[in-house]
Amino acid sequence: MFLRRPSKDQLLITGCTIISFLSIILFKASDRYRLPTTVLLSVFAAAAGWHIYRRWRLGDQRFLVRAFLILIVLGVLCWPDWPDLENRKIARHDFHTAVHLSSVGRLDEALQHFQTSMDTFPWDPDSPYHIGRVLISKGDRDKGLEFLQESLRREPHFPDAINEIARYYLAQGDLKTAELHVQDSIRLNPTEKDSLLLLAEIYRRQGKRTDELATLEKAVLESKNAEAAMYVADRMIDLGNSPQAISLFKIVMNAHDADRHLRARAAMAAGITAVRFYNDIAIGRQFFDAILADFGEFRFFAWQAEFLRGDISVDELKRRMARGAEWETAAAYVIGLSLRVRGDLKGAAVAYKECLETVKKERAIRPDGLPQKWAWDDLQRIQNQIQ
Repeated sequence: MFLRRPSKDQLLITGCTIISFLSIILFKASDRYRLPTTVLLSVFAAAAGWHIYRRWRLGDQRFLVRAFLILIVLGVLCWPDWPDLENRKIARHDFHTAVHLSSVGRLDEALQHFQTSMDTFPWDPDSPYHIGRVLISKGDRDKGLEFLQESLRREPHFPDAINEIARYYLAQGDLKTAELHVQDSIRLNPTEKDSLLLLAEIYRRQGKRTDELATLEKAVLESKNAEAAMYVADRMIDLGNSPQAISLFKIVMNAHDADRHLRARAAMAAGITAVRFYNDIAIGRQFFDAILADFGEFRFFAWQAEFLRGDISVDELKRRMARGAEWETAAAYVIGLSLRVRGDLKGAAVAYKECLETVKKERAIRPDGLPQKWAWDDLQRIQNQIQ
């Protein structure tokens, strides 16, 4: 093609190849499975139309008769497929439509499409699985369980469906049944982090600390997932194992294949954990330095690191972090932490209480989110010291 002057036929073939290549890339991105072939075939349809028109203008009746006879024969051969074409479709268009609708929060519409896909394809286990999850999220837990069980009937080896059923029983307080289901899921997929973390949560509620720690460790080692490591590190803090938590945070912080925001969050968590448990800003300084050196674009963490290093004042931190409840809550916590390390327990208690103002739960219940959970625990220690 490139070593000599191409003919018109070669140009046509090359053009068709380029058009088909570009159309497949373009329309695959839209997840519309019919469009790539439509664009490609339109080129050939145009060429065929031109040839027929040209032969008609030349009065070549023999060519036209032969061409249309061939088309009729091909049509007769293909006709048996057309009456039952609807039942021969294997592309789950409604399922993919429903997944998109559920991702944008249009759950009622998504349920209708999932139901259509489920009814159209008796072998489809994904649609009842998603219906079950949506119904459970909407509060109809028992009906959701029925669809999850239908999903397993269609595909007995479906770890995600088994895990959802385990979560159903966990929410009901039936820890034994939940554990049996998770163990089944792990047998199917031994390295799935969600299954391992779910099993660890069941062990936690059962009071089996040794089993919980072993499962958490396995979740990190087997899945090699940064999010799993962050979860396990947070749990290690709850269990009082701060050195192990800091070690896990450092692994995530240095994981170059992980999301940069997650790495910055890990560095911040490592620094705060070191200061909290060793009561010394200098212990966490290496992490605060790393945030400013490597993740300075994340101002949410960078400004907190600057404050804890002593580079900016309390007033300057408050001014910078006045960007919404999440930012102000974080600022209140690090101010309290700084005051506690310097020995101003009463000032720290005031700051921690300000941090806890965003918690919607009753004050007698320990919060789940960060940094409110840290503020709660630190406040309990301060109150015990003051007493």
